[in-house]
Parts: sequence; C-alpha cells; structure tokens
Amino acid sequence: MHGLTSLWINRGLMETPEINRRRAAFVLGRIDEILSWEKTKEQEKDVRFVELGEYLCEVRAKQYWRLEELNSFDEFLEKRFVGLPAKGLLPHDHSRTSHASAKATASRDGLDEGEGARQGGA
Repeated sequence: MHGLTSLWINRGLMETPEINRRRAAFVLGRIDEILSWEKTKEQEKDVRFVELGEYLCEVRAKQYWRLEELNSFDEFLEKRFVGLPAKGLLPHDHSRTSHASAKATASRDGLDEGEGARQGGA
C-alpha cells in the first residue's frame, strides 16, 4: 500500500499525470477481478457455514457425538472448535443439549444406553 497515503496528503499539489490507457484499463480490470473473487469467496464461505450449521444440528439431534465416546454435545463442540466460541454456531442460536435432555431425547429416539437398547435402522 505504499503511496496511498501520499495520494491523500499531496492531492492538491500533484499535477495531473499523463494516463497510459492500456495500463489503466489493465489495472482497473484487475481491481474488478479481485473484488469479484472476494465476493465469490464470501458467498462460498456463507454456503459452507450454512452447511456446517445443518450438520451440527444433525449431530446434536441424533447424538452422533456419542460415537466418539463423549459425554455431551458441548464436549463435541469443545473438541472440534478448540479456541473458538461455540455459541452462535448453530442456526437460530439454538441452545445446546444438556446431558439430562440428551438422555430424554435418547430414550425417545430409542438410543438409550444399556443392555437391550434398540438399534436404529440404517
């Protein structure tokens, strides 16, 4: 970004330079290309975070975190998102499942622990 500050400070003192139209068209085109690329990347990022949110909801609802022998969805988030706040990752800021409500959901879905627990179909 060298030179940008001098454009603002010396703006009134600078003479109008002779414009190389070919170079100017190239530079302006590259600026538009970079801005377009950034916009595309932001859209891709948005799509990925929506997809991430959907998968996190499924992990929570169906208790996939139990495959990793974790005690709660909170533990799953802590393991996966080390150093990042888990709050706000889920769509609509759903609260995370507590251990008690997880057990209730597991019983309702036939996923309760212990002998004789029903196994879900594939």
